[in-house]
Amino acid sequence: MTLSNTERKIIEDSIRDIKDFPKAGIVFKDITTLLNNKEAYAVLMNHLYASDIKSMT
Repeated sequence: MTLSNTERKIIEDSIRDIKDFPKAGIVFKDITTLLNNKEAYAVLMNHLYASDIKSMT
C-alpha cells in the first residue's frame, strides 16, 4: 500500500527536525510530535496495518 500525497504530508509535517543534535551536522527526527498528533498517528497506524495485512496474503 502506498501513501497518498496528502497522507505523506500529514505524517511528514508532524515529525519535528532538531538541527545539530546530538552534534553539529546531524538532524534528529523527533517522532514524539507524531505520536501526539491523533490524525498523523492514525494515518501511520492504518498504513502499517494495511502493509502488514498485504504482506500476509
